[in-house]
Amino acid sequence: MANNKDTVELVCSIAELSSMFEESHSLDEFLDAVVRTVAAHMRAAVCSIYLFDSYDQTLVLRATQGLNRESIGQIRLKMGEGLCGVALKELRPIRKAVASQSRHFIPVPGSFEEQYEAFLVVPILRGLKRVGVLVVQDGQPDYFTKDDARALQAIASQLAGTIENAQLLLSLRELHEESSPEAPVGGHYKGRAVSPGVVLGPASVWSFRSRGGQRLEPAAPSGAGLVEFRDAIRRSEHQLITVQRETEESLGHEVAMIFSAQQLLLRDEQIEGDMLRRIETGRDAGEVVAEVFNEYIQLFAASDMEMLREKVHDLKDLGHRMLRNLSSEGEDDVGDYHGHIVISAEFLPSDVVKLVAQRVAGLVMVGGGMTSHASILARALGVPLVIVEDDGVLHIRDDSLVLLDGIQGSLLVAPDAEVVESYRSLLEHEAGEGAGPVQHETTHTKDGTRITLSANINLMGEVALAWTQGAEGIGLYRSEFPFLIRNDFPSEEEQLRIYLSILEQAGERDVVFRTLDIGADKLLSYLPAWNEANPALGLRSIRFSLKNRPIFAQQLRAMLRAGAGRPLKIMFPLVSSLEELRAAKGCVAESIHDLCEQGIHCNTEPELGIMVETPAAVELIDALARESDFLSIGTNDLLQYLLAVDRTNEHVADLYIDHHPAIFRSIRKVIDAAKRANIPLSLCGEMAAHPRIVPILIGMGLRSLSIEPRSVGAVQAVIMALDLAEAETKAAAVLRSDEIGQTLALL
Repeated sequence: MANNKDTVELVCSIAELSSMFEESHSLDEFLDAVVRTVAAHMRAAVCSIYLFDSYDQTLVLRATQGLNRESIGQIRLKMGEGLCGVALKELRPIRKAVASQSRHFIPVPGSFEEQYEAFLVVPILRGLKRVGVLVVQDGQPDYFTKDDARALQAIASQLAGTIENAQLLLSLRELHEESSPEAPVGGHYKGRAVSPGVVLGPASVWSFRSRGGQRLEPAAPSGAGLVEFRDAIRRSEHQLITVQRETEESLGHEVAMIFSAQQLLLRDEQIEGDMLRRIETGRDAGEVVAEVFNEYIQLFAASDMEMLREKVHDLKDLGHRMLRNLSSEGEDDVGDYHGHIVISAEFLPSDVVKLVAQRVAGLVMVGGGMTSHASILARALGVPLVIVEDDGVLHIRDDSLVLLDGIQGSLLVAPDAEVVESYRSLLEHEAGEGAGPVQHETTHTKDGTRITLSANINLMGEVALAWTQGAEGIGLYRSEFPFLIRNDFPSEEEQLRIYLSILEQAGERDVVFRTLDIGADKLLSYLPAWNEANPALGLRSIRFSLKNRPIFAQQLRAMLRAGAGRPLKIMFPLVSSLEELRAAKGCVAESIHDLCEQGIHCNTEPELGIMVETPAAVELIDALARESDFLSIGTNDLLQYLLAVDRTNEHVADLYIDHHPAIFRSIRKVIDAAKRANIPLSLCGEMAAHPRIVPILIGMGLRSLSIEPRSVGAVQAVIMALDLAEAETKAAAVLRSDEIGQTLALL
């Protein structure tokens, strides 16, 4: 009978789960659809989902196909209680031929469970966080196989993110409202230019982190009632689906998924119910929408839950969309920030990509570093960004006209006509800024010495940009971005889809996948918080991966599966010892063994390398090189660790000096070690695109650089004009220098 079950691929279909979500109007409706579908595919008599209530640490039956539906909400199991409680406590699947013979089995009177002997339960996890369990049962003993267990685990992995986001809405207890008055502010704010461009447009201020949220105001009584309200819901949902699909086409699947949060909010029964009840009393729909969304904005902003606080932007976006649709202004609008300049105390990576997808004109951030991930993303996606230190910009009134100068690093509020006119040529020709793509297929110095220019990639959608700009390969794919821009861990299947797409777009070109690099300034909001006095020196990068083997193994498995039948390069970040390198290589070997044992096609001989980013790695470079297939120098972190300067701290930004003598000497040590080991070496980071520093790097012996796609053309121009003999002479002088000022003069 087991042979009649559907294949693992069918059960794990992401498209099928996505369609179930799109067709559902509440969490319970979605869960009901899931249990029906899973039961049908698995040919199981019973399928149930229990969700974990973190408030009282219990599992609660939320959906079932096959058990008594009156048990929904009534069956509650403590952590470690019953087979379900044990599976969740120990974070492992449990498969029993005859469940009633297990010492952990607990019969539940009235559930009709006693007639089903075969039992299979898997935990639903979002990273390391417990979400619930997925259970199948059948009357035929020993009905479920190991393949069934793997299939159910894959399904649970796909469900985790959607369920977790929806569960946040269930945590709401009481509504309250706070006012947050705004004051118009004019004038000129001086800052640092991070991503170039000059734009003029209305301001949109995100200041809930400092002032408790912002209010929505309907432009005027809309005269809308229930019919118009329901139509606005329909139009809003259509627009969100459209923007998600368009974003997937332009920026990639991992970015498009972040719009699912707004779809969840739009379908939430409590939010929609609050609005419906008030409109049914005869009140204006526009006033009600603004009122209810304001209540939830204030509630989310004041929450102790970081994930709820992050939803404030989504609430505000959705509220604006609803108000426009009520006034019949939003039928064809899929972007809420088209032409706006958004000002915020900080931007998450997900904020940046979401705003770019919604056609934002520019960004202003209070504080932060030039090398923060938000800054890197803004440059990569071509949106102007300026960092200012004066938090007075957070009091600028929404919709005030502002001019953002991403070349000089300034923000002008309510500029007069004369000032705007002086910027006219830049505003008209801003799209033409930059050096443009490379002019030659290959890069070489004047004497013909070959230099390889590869691209640093953050998002799947940047791959095509890299090729149009002239990159010869991908020297660094920052695999943490699909983790950073979401509200949950991407599953193995989702990661596989991303990695496969990148490799397919690359064709014969080289691709280097860097494993997860989080921690320090790159925190995942959905991970349990851990307090660190010095996060830059704490649990980050390869240390995090080795401490969280299930997450690491999931990523490695996805990379190895994507690399089946083609060359595959995997790089470990922030390695500081041979023991760390060997441990990471051991995890790769274990993942290969597990995949082969399961009969899953994968790359069994990947090239494994390290990113040299610590003084310890520089001192041990010969030993590390002997056990690596390739090396890459990560200059952004190497600078901060060699100089003991936090690269995200504006108070010591002037001490983050890329021409410090110690930096060049360390780089030279790595170059020499790579030559002795006869392995490839590349260098990535801000230094790789610096026109004054590139000649020194080439003069020291580097022959491969990995840079942001839009910098490839400018760097090629520098190298093509370079006399290698002169570069070697200057590099030798720089390496002899002991003083920062002397090095700067040589550059």
